[in-house]
Formats: sequence, C-alpha cells, structure tokens
Amino acid sequence: MKKKLLLITLIFFVSNSSTILAQTEQRLRVKELEFDGVKKDEYLGDKLISIDDLQAKTKAKCTEFRCEGYENISFKKYDIQHTLRMEKLIRSIQGKAIRDWLFIQEKIVKTELDKINFTKTTSKYGDHYKAARGIYFEKLERGITKNNLNYYNRSYGNSIKSKKTKGTSIMKDIKRLTLRRQEIKNGNINNSSYGSYKYKGKPLSYYKSLKEVSNLLKSELSNYYNNDVAINDNQRIKNRLNQMIKDMSPSSVSKDLMLKRKNFFIDLLNRKESHFKSFSNWNELNLMQKYINKVYKGNNPGTVWPKDFGTKKFVLSHAKSKKLGSLTVFHPNYWKVILKNKYKNSWLYNSKAKADHAKLKQAEINKLIASTPINANLAVDFIVKDIKITDLNQLEWLNSIPEKEANRIKGILQMAKTSWGSDLDLGSIYRQKKEIEIERIKNAGLVVQMVKTLGITNSTQKSWLYNNIPEATQMRFFVDANKVRGVVKADAKTFAILATNTFMNGGKVDFDDRIINKIKDKKIKCLHDNLTKDGNTFVKDLLANFKGTSEFNINITSVDKIFSDKSNSYVNGVTSYKKGDNIIHIKISADKISNNSVLSGIRTILHEYIHADMFRKLNTKDKKNSSEVKDFKETYEKYKREKQHESMAKLYVNSMTKALKEIHKTILLREYNYLSQDGTKSLDNLYEALAWQGLKGHDVQAYTKLSATKKEALKKALNTYSHSLTKNCPQ
Repeated sequence: MKKKLLLITLIFFVSNSSTILAQTEQRLRVKELEFDGVKKDEYLGDKLISIDDLQAKTKAKCTEFRCEGYENISFKKYDIQHTLRMEKLIRSIQGKAIRDWLFIQEKIVKTELDKINFTKTTSKYGDHYKAARGIYFEKLERGITKNNLNYYNRSYGNSIKSKKTKGTSIMKDIKRLTLRRQEIKNGNINNSSYGSYKYKGKPLSYYKSLKEVSNLLKSELSNYYNNDVAINDNQRIKNRLNQMIKDMSPSSVSKDLMLKRKNFFIDLLNRKESHFKSFSNWNELNLMQKYINKVYKGNNPGTVWPKDFGTKKFVLSHAKSKKLGSLTVFHPNYWKVILKNKYKNSWLYNSKAKADHAKLKQAEINKLIASTPINANLAVDFIVKDIKITDLNQLEWLNSIPEKEANRIKGILQMAKTSWGSDLDLGSIYRQKKEIEIERIKNAGLVVQMVKTLGITNSTQKSWLYNNIPEATQMRFFVDANKVRGVVKADAKTFAILATNTFMNGGKVDFDDRIINKIKDKKIKCLHDNLTKDGNTFVKDLLANFKGTSEFNINITSVDKIFSDKSNSYVNGVTSYKKGDNIIHIKISADKISNNSVLSGIRTILHEYIHADMFRKLNTKDKKNSSEVKDFKETYEKYKREKQHESMAKLYVNSMTKALKEIHKTILLREYNYLSQDGTKSLDNLYEALAWQGLKGHDVQAYTKLSATKKEALKKALNTYSHSLTKNCPQ
C-alpha cells in the first residue's frame, strides 16, 4: 500500500514540475527583481528571464573600476548617436542584472558631475543627481512650455483683434440704428439724413417702423454684449498667459523659490520630480548620461525620456482656470462685482447691485455711441454733416483717407465758420480754403468713380490713387477722353493701369503722348525732365511731325548697358516693338550717357523717341488721320535699306537741329552764350552735326548726298566744340 502511494505521488510530481517552473518564471520579471534592488519601472519591457539566465548573470567579475567583459559608459556632448548607444548598453546590462556594474557607472557619473559648476556646493552623492536632474528637467520643460505659451499667446491675441474689429462694426450699426430711431421719433420717416448709410445692405431710409428699428437695435446690443464678454474672457486668459511667460524667466523662478511664492513653472517642475520617483536606478543613470551629453529629447521610439508636463492641454487649462483681470461691465455677472465692492457681498442688496449694474451698463453704452463715428472717424462725421455730403463716391473717399488728413479738413471747416470780427481777411482766407477742400472732395469722388470704371480692385493701387488726387485727376481726364459711348477703350484702360503702377514706383507719366517714364538713372532722368519741365515741349514738338492719334504706349527706361547684335557693339539707346503688342519700349544706356555731353545725351533721347513714333505710325490700326499716316508710309517705303534711319534723315534732321538749338539756349544758356559769344557766332553746324549722329553711320542717302564741303564743316564744328560741352546736367 505504501509503495502504491509513493508511486502515485512520484507520478503527480513529475507531471506538474514543468507547470511549476513555468509559473515561477512568469513571476520573475526584470522590473520585480527583489534581490537586485531594482524598483518598478514603467519604461522596462516584460521580458522573461529564466532561472538559468539569472544564475549566469550573477557571476560577472567586477573590480572597483570595471566589470570584466563589459564596457563602461562614456560621454560625447551633443552626439545623439553615441548617447543612444550608451542607452542601449545600460538597458542591455540592466537585463543581465549586474548590480556591481551599476554602482561603478554611478561613480563615473558622479565624477563627471563634479566637473560641472552646480555640484561644487554639494558633497553628497544624491545631491549631485538631484541638482543635475532639476537642471535637466527644467531644460526639457522650458522649451516645450515656452513654445506652447507663445502659441496660445499669439492665438488669443489674434482672436482679440478679430473680435475688436467685429465689435467696432456692431457699434457702428448700433449708432446708425440709434440715429434712425431718433429720426423716426422726430417724425422724419421718409427723408432720412442718413440715407447714404446702410444697415444689412439696405439704406437706413428703408427702415420706417419704430418697432422694427427698436427690435433691431436690441438685437445688435445683445450681439455687442456677447462679443465684448468674449473679448474680456480672451483678454483675461491672455493676461494669465503673459504672467506665465514671466514666471518662466530664470530670475522669476529663483526669486519665487526664495520667497516661496506661487509659480506655475515651479509647480510644473515639482510634478515632474514626483513623476521621476517611478524611475529605476538604471533609468536614472540613463537620464544622467543624456544630461551630461547635452542631448534633449529625440524622435527615436522606445528611448527613455521623462514625461512632458508643459503640454498645450496643460498650458491652456492652467490659463483658463486662473484668468487674470476683472470682468467687463457687460458681463451678466458683473452685478456680483458691485455686490462685493459696494455692498460687501450682502445678499440683502442683490436687487440694488443688479439695478446699479443696469445703470452702469447703459451709461457705458451711451458713452460708446457718442464716441463711435458713423463713418471712419468723428472728423469725417463732422465733414459730412458740415458740407452735407450725399454723394456715395465722395463718402467712400473721405472714409479712405487717414484720420490726420480728415482732422485737417475738419479744422479748415471749423475755422471757416468762426466769426473773425474785424479781421475780415483771415475769415475770407479760411472760407476760400473751405471752397478749395470742397472742390477737392468733388474731384476725389470722381476719382473713386474712375477706379470703379477701370475695375481696379487692388487695395494698394486704390489707396495710392485716393491719396494722390492731382495725379489721379490727370488720369481721370485721360480716361474720360478715351471713352466710346461711355465705355473706356481697352488700350486706354491698359495704359491707365500701367500709369498707376508707374506713379506708385516713383515714375512719371505723359498722358498726352502716352509715355510711361520709368527712368532711374540720375543723369538720364535729369536730361529727360529738362525736356519737359517749365512748359518745355521739345519731345511733344518733335513727335508732332506725325499728327493723329495712336493706340500705342511708349515705355522709356534706363539700363546699365545696351549691346546691339546688329552692330556687334554697345550703343547709346535702342527702341523695340513686338508685333501685336501695344507698348513700344525705349532703353537708354546709363553707361554711355554718363560719358556724353548733355546735348549729346538729349540727342540720344530724342532720336529714340523718333524711332518710337515711327513704330506707332507703321503699326497703327486707327483710321483717323489716315492721310498723314499714308504719307509717312509712302516716304518710308521709298527706301529699301535702313528704312527707319533713312526716313528719320529725310523727315527729322532739320527738326532735330532746331530742337537742339532751342534746348541749348533754354537749359544751358551760360554755355550757349560762352560758345556763341553771346549769340554773335553761329553754332548751327554743331547742332546739325549732333543731329546726324546715329544716322550717318548707317550710310543713309540723305547724308551721302551732302556736299563734301558741308560734311567737312559739320565735322569741324563737332571737333571744335564737343570737348567744351558740359557733361553735368543742370538741376
């Protein structure tokens, strides 16, 4: 019987031995190794370690400085790959549970930490870790927290700005409805003084029922209250965000720690320190080597990092829960503020506090209505009322000008109304100024209409035209002159847009001859300006050789150098036209002009203008003055070679000669008097010689037919005077 019982017991033991061993292995996990002293660690995996492996891991041979067969940790600052390799080493040996190796590495870390200044004040090993950990955590949190604070600070700033714009718009509607309600109360139902203004897209005169206007006003007031409460709420959150940013400064952290004041960032770091208690000695070692290597966070999955606390969610939640600032008077609970401040929170005064709140709210609304303009600003309100403006275009212009300019006009209107007593002259002066401003506003209204006619929607272009009425008025005259049955011709519309851009970039525009002047070079600009300033019409007179209108525009610019493929050399200027285009381009070489005399430079400019006008006449489709165009084309077609220069020689040399003489006497009078001996000596050969420059090199017939005597006289005049001609353009 005993033998049978022993046999049964033996069979039972053998059959269950594998199960018992498996259960033992299941319980012995790395994060619960009691003999190794490793604490529970959320960052370690659940890798199982067998009994055989455990016994093997306890047999490592270690001295005071290293364990045989195992590398000590080392440090390379800012080297993330090396740092991650050290982490892998630590986790590998942690898995083997070689506790002696851990003690050795902790000493190595201590030695390294001793080299850092912050450790000089401490002697205990644990203090080094704590000090290093605090700096490391602060570095990690400062970056992410500051980014999130700045993100919400910008976000709430933009929200406040947007809501304030909305609030201004609502308050304007409130004022308009208030004025209309008063009009209806006064019996002015049909002839509203504010008919030019709209509410919800309809003129105020559309609203004739007192009840309807009152209900609309009530609705807009509710909208304003809600919007103002939202602004106030956002501002209080933003105030807290700003305070949180201040709390994060190192000086604030140090000061608040010393004075034991509340500081959200210190609290955040304390929470992080509490979180660190869940770390094992192994992971603590890992973090210290990362700190020494100055590696802060990475994108590598599975690496050990402390949890982030300064997240967007935390930052926003903290700011919302601790808003900084008082409630707006329009907040429905503001009466509680009154109850606290005025009635010491006594519930017996609830009704009085609410009544006080209602009065305060109405007083604030009245103040806002009084200070809110129905137009862009109160100065425009005054102007509109004083001179009774009803034209919508004039109104649009007034609402577009800077407030400073509106106040200037307002000041003139006020001075014109003042009684000056015996000083009649001063009163008259301001009344004249008032009339000038009224006329200017009328012109501005016409400019606004022109902008709409041209379809200009670009805000920059509109703003420039609205703020530069003299130039815009020139454009308006041009546009009006180029309408057919009330519609602006396409080519004129294109030129007007080009003119706007030219004006905006500091260029000049000749609307009569459709010249876009984009000259930047100082000398060329000076020469060109002298041809047109003070009533000079040299360009206009020269171009008048070909009469009639044209659909082409001339664009003149200055460039550094111009290379001609045709002559294989650098030239003074060039004029080009692309078939099918409506712009003729003139380019003047700054490099060449800088070394030429003033008269020679002017000749170059006039020469290129003649080329441009030839392109106009050769390519025009305009039926007007067709006989003049036909005459030119017949002259042009007479020459089979160098057609433009031949035609220029035939039709323009005499005109160019006369123009250069007049220019010399007009803008270079002192030079002219000196060279001509006060007009007693003729310089005509000099002017004609300059006129032939740029033509004779093309072997034109008109020049080859000149007598040898004439050619010699021209050559002599050029050689005699060219070195005496000034290169400095008169300003």
